[in-house]
Amino acid sequence: MVEKLYGCDKTNECIEFPQQLSQHEYQKNIKIQEKLITMVLQLSRINSHVFVTCLMVILYLESIFGLLHK
Repeated sequence: MVEKLYGCDKTNECIEFPQQLSQHEYQKNIKIQEKLITMVLQLSRINSHVFVTCLMVILYLESIFGLLHK
């Protein structure tokens, strides 16, 4: 049986993530994600095509980090 860990972000929304992803790595991933979202919001002022492209990049990176395992 695989032991599961749970992490909570600042919105107090808890997600389950693989055991090999330590709390430190998880927090680092959340910070990277926040920076990417901020960057996207800044770029979205340029035009909507860039916004959509960056959104796809964020979703791709998020899936790599494994943060979509809820």
